[in-house]
Amino acid sequence: RFGEPVDFNEIEELHTPKTNNKNRKISIITQDEDEDCKTDIWTTPVNKHMRKSMTPTKHCVSKVRRSILQDIPENKETEVVITPKTPRKTPKTHVKNLIASANKRLDSGVMVPCSPLEKARANLHLHAAPKHLPCREVEFKSIHSFLVRKINDELTGSMYISGVPGTGKTATVKRVIDFLNADLIMKHSFKFIEINGLRLANPHQAFSVIWKELTTETVSSSRAQALLNDYFSGDEVRNLSTILLVDEVDHICNRKQDVVYNILDWSSRIGSRVVVITIANTMDLPERVLRGCVTSRMGLTRLVFKPYTFQQLQEIITNRLIGNSSFDPDAVQFVARKVAAISGDARRALDICRRAIDLIKSEDDIQLITINHVTQVLNSILSGVRVTAIRYCSLFEKIFLKALRDETIRTGFDHSTIDSIYIQMKSICLFEGEQLPNDQQVIMMAYRLRDNGLIFLEKKRTDVFRKVSLNISSEDINYALEKYNN
Repeated sequence: RFGEPVDFNEIEELHTPKTNNKNRKISIITQDEDEDCKTDIWTTPVNKHMRKSMTPTKHCVSKVRRSILQDIPENKETEVVITPKTPRKTPKTHVKNLIASANKRLDSGVMVPCSPLEKARANLHLHAAPKHLPCREVEFKSIHSFLVRKINDELTGSMYISGVPGTGKTATVKRVIDFLNADLIMKHSFKFIEINGLRLANPHQAFSVIWKELTTETVSSSRAQALLNDYFSGDEVRNLSTILLVDEVDHICNRKQDVVYNILDWSSRIGSRVVVITIANTMDLPERVLRGCVTSRMGLTRLVFKPYTFQQLQEIITNRLIGNSSFDPDAVQFVARKVAAISGDARRALDICRRAIDLIKSEDDIQLITINHVTQVLNSILSGVRVTAIRYCSLFEKIFLKALRDETIRTGFDHSTIDSIYIQMKSICLFEGEQLPNDQQVIMMAYRLRDNGLIFLEKKRTDVFRKVSLNISSEDINYALEKYNN
């Protein structure tokens, strides 16, 4: 009743929707106003989820019929204070404290190198490369002068970089880009885009990656190819040069070679200001694999990264260990000579040094790595399962593996055919003075090597044009063959 204490049980019988508002006003409408306000009259929803969705906003006015409250005078509003019944929730401050404590525990668990051995191991990691790469000053200067000339003169062009794995090809290019970004003037003169053929599901995905780096838009490969062709062939004046690094370019060389052709074609269009740098492991990849139309667009600017010598490997390792006396100089020289004799791969030399640190980490008394520790690491590598399996192969099976390794290095592809391997074996046998087996014997060798888990064989074909690929690394073959020769 108006002017009397409010009975909350009677208010609940009005079937008005529940709300979390503390202050809610109830206004009374007459029967004449009923037709004009049908859309504003509350009804009790059957579904509880609908009731929640129809909950009025704060300080809303719920309108009820005049016939329900007969004794309440017209043009009166009664303000009713209702305490909402809300479920208990976790306080936000409690959640913030939990997150803060979790972050504190994570931060406290970060391993910080403290001992000289741990610091040496951290410096020998591949991702801890110094800003200045030793023994690659000439290559750095060539790439830097090439890019600066193209950017300043607003020209297009391409460069092909080749070399065996682990010779610092990609690292040198990235150091040049970092050096250009350090210059405030050059930093705003180009845009750098990097793609890696090994990280692409298929060669045509390169177009989507490049377009996303340019515009942050994700489109299909065919759509991205059309957009990129229009983008680099437009007549508008471009303020920035585009430096495109294509690493492992041999992995995007499909049968039609349209992906490589389109990428290199952008660098030949006048006004596009596209500079393409392609990297592969094979020196003669353009002439041996690519077509003439693709090779002509690759240009004549080429740079070869030669394998590291033992003096260069020794300098690289010593540069990582500046201010650290955990390694005996004779041990560093021993590692450099061993790796230089096999592959000249700097990554392999750093890996052997890290393994030597892991070997003596459990021994608290030893803080100096000597030749004996390096010898133990090399013996463990040579006594591995795959290296041991290669060592126990027959003479011609070793020649087969060596021929397959040389063929993959020569072509730049990770697979070859039995026919190509047979031709490579012919030259090896002629050089070593061995009698060449016939083609059927070579096929039987391939079956035995497959059963031992050293190679993969194509299942669709059974003739000499059957595809073959290595199931082991080239370093394992090098270690096993070096042990065999010794």
